Amino acid sequence: MIQNNEKKAASENAIQFDALEKVLQKVVGSLEKFQVNLDAATADINKVSQRSSDIQVRLNNMKKVEFALGSEIDTGLLPPTLIKTICTGDLDHPSWATALEQLEIYLGDEKSATDDEKLMLLSQGSNEEQMELCQKLCYKAIERIRNYIVVTIKLFRHGLVDVASMRKHRLIAKKSYYSFLSKHNSQLALELRKAYINTMSWYYYYHFYHYSLLLSRVNILKGELIRPEEDRKGFFMLGKGSSQIQSSRMFSLDLRSQNFDINSVLMASTLNHIESSPQFLERVYFSWELVFTEHASAEYFFLLEYFELSTDDQKTTFQSIFDGTLQLSQQFISDLISTSLDCIAILKCIRFTQDLILQSQKNLVPVIEPHYTSMIILLWPRLQAIMDLHSESLQKCPLPSKPDDLATTPHPLTQRVSELLYSLAALSANSLEAEPLTHSISRLSHDFTALLNRFCEGMSDKRKRNRFLSNNFTLISTVLSGAHGKLASDQKVFFEELNEKVND
Repeated sequence: MIQNNEKKAASENAIQFDALEKVLQKVVGSLEKFQVNLDAATADINKVSQRSSDIQVRLNNMKKVEFALGSEIDTGLLPPTLIKTICTGDLDHPSWATALEQLEIYLGDEKSATDDEKLMLLSQGSNEEQMELCQKLCYKAIERIRNYIVVTIKLFRHGLVDVASMRKHRLIAKKSYYSFLSKHNSQLALELRKAYINTMSWYYYYHFYHYSLLLSRVNILKGELIRPEEDRKGFFMLGKGSSQIQSSRMFSLDLRSQNFDINSVLMASTLNHIESSPQFLERVYFSWELVFTEHASAEYFFLLEYFELSTDDQKTTFQSIFDGTLQLSQQFISDLISTSLDCIAILKCIRFTQDLILQSQKNLVPVIEPHYTSMIILLWPRLQAIMDLHSESLQKCPLPSKPDDLATTPHPLTQRVSELLYSLAALSANSLEAEPLTHSISRLSHDFTALLNRFCEGMSDKRKRNRFLSNNFTLISTVLSGAHGKLASDQKVFFEELNEKVND
């Protein structure tokens, strides 16, 4: 019984062992398959890792190539933004000027190109399609610049337009536009410059003509000749009839304005306040010349900066613009002084014009000097004519019917002569050269001295006669002592010597 049980147990154990062995064989088989799959997966991972490394190396190489050659490749092609800006962009916006500079480089401006841009130019040279596109874009830029400048020039013909401001912001600020045009289409640039010259010629003539009409409304003191008090009829308005004004104002320099600047110029706004108030001639002259000088100087500097004129073209271009205005100015000043008897005003105009000549030389505006010279040529003869009239007036003065009734105090006429001599001498204090005025003043002094001698010629009392002459000579020399310069000194010495002779 026991043996049977043992056999039975051994048989069961053998069966279980076989079963375990089969299971173990399956596990070993699975492990072997897993190992095979693991080896395959490892091989795949290694391949992927290698490919990833290869891709990273290639990517790095591509970045290096792009970094090294990308800028040259990009510049070898016209950027779409450049084309769009040139064709449709706003010319008043800074981006358009920038785009024009870029286009200049694409067109082959090697002078302003950098080293990298020169590489682009080399690559571009072999690309005919790109060159054709650049040329078309250049034509488009020229067309838009032409239209822009033409519109600006047309705006100058509007009466209320601020030309100085518009010229500054639409032309000077966009100077590169005209430079581009001049470089790539010189004929069109010359035509636009001619259009500008014709427009500004009309502009200045039109406005100065109306300014002359405005100044013609001013009541200008005509002046008067030296004559005895009782014969004096007062001052006269130029073309406005007569008006009584205090006599001393005419020959007294101190009662006239000494400093004129652009703020004291007669304009429409100020004229309404002073139209009924008489004005000295020099204020009208100063206003005209200051306004002309300001506009002419501004125009000259604009022509130099914008059109970059050569030395030969500067004078001809300026003359083309201002020829009509200069003729108008010549006629206006000629009419202004033709009937004036105010020698103080005329001399002040001469001194003012001489200062303008020095100022134009200092500011390097030589084209205006011929105008100032023509003004001097107009003023000097008129001053001489007035001084001659003063001398003739003294020669024609009536003599007193009773010389013995004359007081020994200075004659009223002496006060006026002394003021006139003082004013003329004071205005000539800085004169360093001999002028026609010197001879005229000398003649006036001699004529007045002769008149004083005729006044007292019939005096029975010689001492009274000498005292009368001495008092008059002393007054003049005393008044002249307040003036400086050679002319004042010479006249002072002249009357002091006369005084010494009558007192001997």
